[in-house]
Amino acid sequence: DQLTGVLADERGVEHIFAFDSDFRTLGFTVVPGDTGEP
Repeated sequence: DQLTGVLADERGVEHIFAFDSDFRTLGFTVVPGDTGEP
């Protein structure tokens, strides 16, 4: 998750599709969890 977070950050990604909270700790919005979408 850390490497994916670094690469996503370098590319300006703000939303990550995931079902765990690891990316939240890196400052990303987790889809679908943080968006309220089913």
